[in-house]
This record gives sequence, C-alpha cells and structure tokens, in this order.
Amino acid sequence: MIDSTPVVREATQDDVEQLAPLFVKSVDTSLPGVTFSSDPSYTLDKIVPHLRARLFPPKAHKTYVLELPTGELAGYGSVKPGGGPDGDGNEVDMFFVRADLGRRGYGGQHMRTIQAEWGERGLWLRVFKENSRAIGFYEKWGFGLVEGQEETLGLGLAEPREATACLMRWPRPAQ
Repeated sequence: MIDSTPVVREATQDDVEQLAPLFVKSVDTSLPGVTFSSDPSYTLDKIVPHLRARLFPPKAHKTYVLELPTGELAGYGSVKPGGGPDGDGNEVDMFFVRADLGRRGYGGQHMRTIQAEWGERGLWLRVFKENSRAIGFYEKWGFGLVEGQEETLGLGLAEPREATACLMRWPRPAQ
C-alpha cells in the first residue's frame, strides 16, 4: 500500500521554482477582494528572487514545505525573527496551503510541525483583518488575537493600496 500522507520537510532553494506559482495563487486568497496575481508586481520573474531572499537565512530561520506523495509541493510556511510587538520573538510568515486541498488536515499537519519545533518561546503571526478564514484556522491552532496590535500595511501593488493586519500570538497570553 502506498502512503498518501503528505510530509512536512525543510525547504531548499531548489523548491523555490515550485513555490513561486503556489505563492501567486495562494496570495490571492489572503485578502478578500484583492487579486494580487493580476498585478505586474506579482509575476513569477519578480516572485522567484523575492522568495529566494525571504524564505531562507538570514531573513527566515527556517522554511517548511508540505510535500504530497507525488513530489508536488502543496504548502509552505517560514519562521522568521522579529515577531511580536517588540520584535524579539519568532514569527510564522507566509503560511499557505493550496486552497483546493482545504479541509483535509494538511494545514494542521503543517502547523503542528512548526509549533512542535518553535513552541518553546511561542510564535507570533500577522494576518489580514478581513481574512476570517485564516483567523479561524489560526485560532483553531491556539493563536489568539492581540488587542490593540493592528497595523496598516502597504500591499506592494502597482496602484498603491493598504490593508489592516492583526497580530496573533501562540500560545495565548495568560489571562
């Protein structure tokens, strides 16, 4: 019997060519009403070097990929320094799982791996306030919204546009 369970492993530079189109598709699901992929700033020739720089040291501590048994990459997420309101924590950055593979437990498998390795100090992340689906996912995995920690971010589009991001913390702060 062939195992059909994906594996979560550390990403390599060789994975970036497969991650770039996944990023472009995934980022379109990150903010309702915004189609990043139609913007000239989000073409593969621009995204590949961006990911090569952002997903590996020194900008990221480690990037994880979710690999299907076929060898196809179905998700990724990195842990980078500089998380939290004081910038002294670790932050989950660019966490995506292919939208067409939702509700199969793959996102949970991916998050569980990251939390197991980085749980000692906890983790931070930023998520667009309008992305209730992602906020619900992160809450399911124990992240809590941090009150008073919203920020306005530029979206890096050709026509300037901004959105509000919320800060979330895992584990939840003691009440």
